[in-house]
Amino acid sequence: MILQKLLNHQWKEKVRSSFWQRSIWLNILLGILALYLILCVASIGFLADKILSEIYSDRNVVQAFSGLLFYYFSFDLMMRFLLQKVPVISMQPYLTLPIKRSTLIHYPLIKTIPGFFNLLALCLILPFYLKTVLPANPLMWSVVWIITVLSLIFINNFLAFLLKKYFAKRPLFIFIILALVGVIAWLDIKGNLNMTEWVASAFAFLESHPAYEIIPVLLALCSYEMAYIMLKRNSYIEEEKKRISKISPGFTFLSKYGETGLLMQNELRMIFRNKRPKSVVWLSIIFLFYGFIFYQPLEINKVFFLVFAGFFVTSSAGLMYGQYFFAWESSYLDVYLANRIVALNYLKAKYWLFFVLCSICYILTIPYALFGHNIALINFSLFIYNLGVTSFLYILFGTYSRSRIDLGKSQFMNYEGTGAAQWLSMIPVMGLPFIIYGLCALAGNANVSFYILIALGGLGIIFNEHILILLTKIFYKNKYKMAVAFRKR
Repeated sequence: MILQKLLNHQWKEKVRSSFWQRSIWLNILLGILALYLILCVASIGFLADKILSEIYSDRNVVQAFSGLLFYYFSFDLMMRFLLQKVPVISMQPYLTLPIKRSTLIHYPLIKTIPGFFNLLALCLILPFYLKTVLPANPLMWSVVWIITVLSLIFINNFLAFLLKKYFAKRPLFIFIILALVGVIAWLDIKGNLNMTEWVASAFAFLESHPAYEIIPVLLALCSYEMAYIMLKRNSYIEEEKKRISKISPGFTFLSKYGETGLLMQNELRMIFRNKRPKSVVWLSIIFLFYGFIFYQPLEINKVFFLVFAGFFVTSSAGLMYGQYFFAWESSYLDVYLANRIVALNYLKAKYWLFFVLCSICYILTIPYALFGHNIALINFSLFIYNLGVTSFLYILFGTYSRSRIDLGKSQFMNYEGTGAAQWLSMIPVMGLPFIIYGLCALAGNANVSFYILIALGGLGIIFNEHILILLTKIFYKNKYKMAVAFRKR
């Protein structure tokens, strides 16, 4: 009963949030984007039987899909580790009430069940289940299959919290896990290790022996219990004095992410309140349509053009924002330096805003994959490369920026903020993908270059905290030179 009331409080907090009451047009836009993402994922699940029948013409479609779930859940676990936060609850309002600590700990765990990654997995799997699995198989067989998949979703949901808590400060473990999955995938592709067949066989065994279905269900319950124990051991709140500051309206939902979120909030306000950055946003939207120029049937086999187009269309907003990482704030950088702002959080805010902008562009350009399966691989590899490599290169070269920007001027024929640092940054940023592709093409296997880009970007994303710490040291050395240069008109 008390747990139900707590969940009801959470629902009221979301519904009554001022974020949803700001603008009806903003709410409509967010709803359209959410619906678009759901439809994209659901369409993949709905068409999975046709796609798999073409790729695996000699195998049963359900078995092929079951085998590929190993890679899906591996990628899902990695994304949860990177993006899914450990569930926490502000227990202070409830500590004076007669509520058991165990109830307060169950609450945040149950709250994560209708989370983003769980809903995304259901949007992918349920269409395939309803269209392919359920009509063509016995009822008991179909029920066992879906229970197994749901158990794996819940295992990933709670296992991600344990990995984030115990291994976040031990990056070597994450590297070993990532390398292990990579080796398994490589051996599976080469035919030396039939991982997909083993996973499909495990599904077939559970479906032919329903009594063993208790195993994945118990594993899901164990993962929940382990997450519960972890939260219970770390649920003692220390008193901390927090500085109260007045926050003006606009992107207020970011304030709950601490100083990093507040800095991101200020960046977004800067973008949408000033003429120069707003024109950059519109220009980046135009870049999203460049695919219709390059992804033509006559050009579809010219990989150079595909790489060039994929580099920009998948991350246009992030790339245009990242070129002037610190120059955007040239008129008020002294304010940041004069206040007690942690430099690491300052760089984190820029990195995660770059991450979000690139992710939005990539999601919007997913339909370009309809022009060819090679475009899907190229765009994904360049998207990951931009997140894990380009972002840090832009921060590095940005610390050497000495050109100020007047935010009130238009972007058209305006070269303020453009200096040697911006031009030099383009050499490694754009040159590295083409160099890697050229070397792999000379070696006789050009497609390997895209997997190398995914690996480089993935490592950068995983070790982003450690890379940002190194970049913070460089920022410390250059921040006063930047401030002096930005003061000059």
